[in-house]
Amino acid sequence: SGGIWCCDAGARRAHLRLLRGYPSSQGTDIRLSLDQHPFNEVCHEQRLALIPELAKCAYSLPVSPLKGSTILIPITYEDQTAAILQLDHRDSSIFDETATEVLKIYASQVGKLIENVKLYNRLLSERRFIDNVMNSAGVGILITNAKGKILSINPKIEEIFVMKSSEVVGKPADVIFSGDQRAIFHIIRETMRKKKDTEKEVNFVQKEDELILKVNSFVVFDGDKRFSGVATLIQDVTETKRLSESLRRMEKMAAIGTMAAGVAHELRNPLSGIYTTIQTLTKELACTG
Repeated sequence: SGGIWCCDAGARRAHLRLLRGYPSSQGTDIRLSLDQHPFNEVCHEQRLALIPELAKCAYSLPVSPLKGSTILIPITYEDQTAAILQLDHRDSSIFDETATEVLKIYASQVGKLIENVKLYNRLLSERRFIDNVMNSAGVGILITNAKGKILSINPKIEEIFVMKSSEVVGKPADVIFSGDQRAIFHIIRETMRKKKDTEKEVNFVQKEDELILKVNSFVVFDGDKRFSGVATLIQDVTETKRLSESLRRMEKMAAIGTMAAGVAHELRNPLSGIYTTIQTLTKELACTG
């Protein structure tokens, strides 16, 4: 029988999380102070505590049989006691030197397991964050490895090129981006060959619509500065280009209008003088006639 105490070193408290070999009425909602002997030695000094004769022990444990022996083993993670493993047995001589060494090895392996689980959870969390970024990005993201095979695409790439991730991941970029899409592969290949970032605009026909795509390819290096692939960002700038072109046309029309108004003004002044002179001459001729 026994249980596992989860330790909170900062609060100096331990909570019984798992209990085996005891009546269900015993429950696991048991907490204790880590200053309590012998838990203080196990937690703070990270050393095993053996109580060979519970019946003769001067203190009592929150959970233990009336007779027999108990051993408390620290389970450490990142140099701190993450939990305390409590094992109880009615045989007072069960925890001999050999059994104790085996339990120490077991506790060490459990500590490494906790470390691996936390590392896996951290990596999984980072992976989910990266996936969320790619899925939420307003630009297409295309990742290829050092050999030009597609590792990942985001939903925006699927939308622009009308393709599915499940159908293209793992395939060479030159196979996927062929025909009218060949320009995308050429940019990726240029980036791979020159090991230099590349930025270009390409025209692409999607069904009956002609799109203008802004393509930025970036070289990716690993921790040892070795080339490991290319990250390509693809943005549909068709509407932006159209709006810019419309704005330029409006600016030209405005400039022509301003120039026409200036010319009209310059012509109006002499014409007004000529008109006044003609009216004066007409009146003078009428009087002399």
